[in-house]
Amino acid sequence: MASWTTKLTELRDNLLELYPEKADGKMVVDMAGIPSSAIAFSERARDNWHNILKEANKRKRITDIVQIAIQDYPERQELKRLYKEVEVREPLTPSTTLDRQLDLEKIRELPKAIDRSRSGADADQLKATVTEKIDDLDSIYTSRNRGAISDGEFERLRDLTKDEIAEAMEASDIALPDRAIIAPAPAAPQQKHYDILVPGRKGLEKVVGSDDLIDIITWVEAAKEQSKTVCKIETSQGESGTGFLLKGGLLMTNNHVIPDVATAEQTRLTFNYKVDQHNNVMTEFRYRLDTSIFITSAESDLDYTLVKVVDDAQHPLAEWGHVHLEDFFDPNLHEKVTVIQHPQGNYMKMALPDDVISIWDPYLFYTTDTREGSSGSPVFNIRWKVVALHHAGKNEQSYEGGLQIDAEGTIEPANRGILIKRILQDLQQRNFSLPQ
Repeated sequence: MASWTTKLTELRDNLLELYPEKADGKMVVDMAGIPSSAIAFSERARDNWHNILKEANKRKRITDIVQIAIQDYPERQELKRLYKEVEVREPLTPSTTLDRQLDLEKIRELPKAIDRSRSGADADQLKATVTEKIDDLDSIYTSRNRGAISDGEFERLRDLTKDEIAEAMEASDIALPDRAIIAPAPAAPQQKHYDILVPGRKGLEKVVGSDDLIDIITWVEAAKEQSKTVCKIETSQGESGTGFLLKGGLLMTNNHVIPDVATAEQTRLTFNYKVDQHNNVMTEFRYRLDTSIFITSAESDLDYTLVKVVDDAQHPLAEWGHVHLEDFFDPNLHEKVTVIQHPQGNYMKMALPDDVISIWDPYLFYTTDTREGSSGSPVFNIRWKVVALHHAGKNEQSYEGGLQIDAEGTIEPANRGILIKRILQDLQQRNFSLPQ
């Protein structure tokens, strides 16, 4: 993996100035084709950009990030310079020299490679020589770790020993099947052509992965319409959560938000709890619940509650509309989903669309942001159909560093929702039909 450089530090400081918000960083990461789940995001912008560039460096995506910044800020000449300077190129090494960046574990594979190639006295002698040099390398690393030699002396002895191994391999007439253990001869230098420096070329823009291009007006208007169906939930115990309207004046939320009839009878719903484009607080509308219809599934099961809302003649529930449920198609991996929510009981927020990273029945896992108080929120696909009921999440700072997202035991920072199809199946098994 390429190491951190002063050019990366300069780039980090530039990006920190241009994209100070966490949401900005996530947008750039997404545009560069890097999974946001691979980044340890925090509330410190400097830490975020350091972690973003470390991951981009590993994935050789540094120039992709710089190109995005240039497109956003074409007047920043230092970005164009960094575009040419920031990419760390691995040096080519003569065939008589073992690649000095080759780690010790790969060098340990040489004796086995010799065995696979040929048998006989020459092979045995070469194997013995290489094994001896590997033992020497072990001793050099041990001396460095114990502080017995300086870093400079360590590097000199390490590189000398690797050169001796390479010379022994080259002197042999054994043709190993995997020549990758020795670096190729240096090729003639070639000028790398960067798209950003060649304006006017056709066909540079491509869809990468799934096609996430949308009709902006249609999508934004649908977002505004669907946001009307979402409400803030407050219980008499001081707990808050989020819920959303279905057809027939029914509210869906989590069981751990409204666990029983007694709680429902002392619960208040607030619709239109949000601010407008000028940051003015909008008029809110409050409703109570009618427990004549109350269905719930335990938090340890499907963690949902379905309950009727008391209508208001002055402000009918029909004014808020209802969500549309995706009852046929399963979400796809890397499909974008968004969550409309009341995080921490505050005014309504919408998380920018982010990726589905796993589907493990009955759960959907995604990297779209939520916070405490977002429990019970609808998880929408790009077509504004509800695909899941949000109910849990863990990030890098949480216990265990995330959630288990598959049967193999993989732990990833993620949010988790209950697939809406599984909830509909459960309602069907209870002989309850949603209004059509």
